[in-house]
Amino acid sequence: MKKIGLALLIIIAFSSCKKDRVDTEPDDPLSEIAALYEKAGFTFLGRFDTFMPDVPGSYFITPLDVRKINGTLYASWQIEQQFYSSFDVFSGSLKDKKFVKSNYEACGNQETDSDFRRVLNHEFDGQGNLFTSYRYRESSSMNPTWFHSFCCSSGLASLDEFRDYQMKIAENNQIVTAVGAQSLYNGYEYPFLKYYTYGFSSWTSSAIEGLKPKIQNYDYYVSENGNTYIAYTDAQSGDNVDGSMNLIGSNGAGWVNLGSIPLPAVRKLIVNFFEPYQIRIIRNGDNPFIVLFRENNTIAVFKFDGVALQLLADDVPYPFNPTQSFTVTTKTDLCVHNNKLTTFGFGNSLGLLNDPHSVYQLNGSAFTVYKTVGAGNITLRGVYSDNTSLWAACEVFRADNGVFRSPVDIIEIK
Repeated sequence: MKKIGLALLIIIAFSSCKKDRVDTEPDDPLSEIAALYEKAGFTFLGRFDTFMPDVPGSYFITPLDVRKINGTLYASWQIEQQFYSSFDVFSGSLKDKKFVKSNYEACGNQETDSDFRRVLNHEFDGQGNLFTSYRYRESSSMNPTWFHSFCCSSGLASLDEFRDYQMKIAENNQIVTAVGAQSLYNGYEYPFLKYYTYGFSSWTSSAIEGLKPKIQNYDYYVSENGNTYIAYTDAQSGDNVDGSMNLIGSNGAGWVNLGSIPLPAVRKLIVNFFEPYQIRIIRNGDNPFIVLFRENNTIAVFKFDGVALQLLADDVPYPFNPTQSFTVTTKTDLCVHNNKLTTFGFGNSLGLLNDPHSVYQLNGSAFTVYKTVGAGNITLRGVYSDNTSLWAACEVFRADNGVFRSPVDIIEIK
């Protein structure tokens, strides 16, 4: 394995430094790279490269999503341009180890300067359309109003919509829905949630039945079957020491309570309204996982098994990159493979899970190594799964003319 890893390092680095290479050339050395990955036990699917003919000055690549729909693999990625202080979101399908790039153009304000603060959410819907939604505001303003917009590679797009609180927007088969939080009073009281559907040019809202009051934080998920799920925490007493982790769902005929677990039962968890813990729903068909992020870079893991909400593990150390802010806005760090929560190690400030080459799975109350990509110049940047197949995004280090540029390879882990 060491010889394979060293050969992989040398050839990837050599082929990556060919500055005049064009991705569409028939003699592209990616075939050599593909052979090396496959000798090491992985399937090479394609590469996001900084040298894209239609994106002059492209610089940083961020892989966003990989998903198989009706037998076709789709991928999306973001390129931040060095000289234009902006980013572009691309999508495409993978065929014969090449990307067939679509003509999708992401909506929303794409400027990355200090005039705007921006939150990007992205997903493929059940038909292979890339859907992106943006949340942004002027950073120089004290006004808490955020603007929201979305668009889809099928052509559907919205006008900017402003709400005081965040809207979690999703799409399935060109049906756009959202869950938004609104303040009862002056922006400092507990928010309440509303359900939104988008028509041709405007939103309509409706009440969400069965919600507990004093909601702290939430996430929203739509499965491939069009079923909707809302996971949220609440704090019921005046001193904010209790509450529940809750899950509700709807198939379009009304909301149903799917489970509730008291937060005091989640070990070492302190409920604090002013610093609510972040919640992520990890897609897994109609049996999603729910991850509750909290202090000391640890998580609690829940799962809906189709009948009830279960607490699977608590106080689990989570991979953390000390050079970046701790965030849960990305979908590249967690997935579900073979019914296990799956992640990758990328540098932990506590000294745990610090192998940037390995994929980990949750076994009991700890992450253990599942697979390792043995090449010194590769850093894992994303893991993706449909619970059956497992894909990873591998950033390949290279340097051209003193400027660091890193292409990203997408591989399948067998």
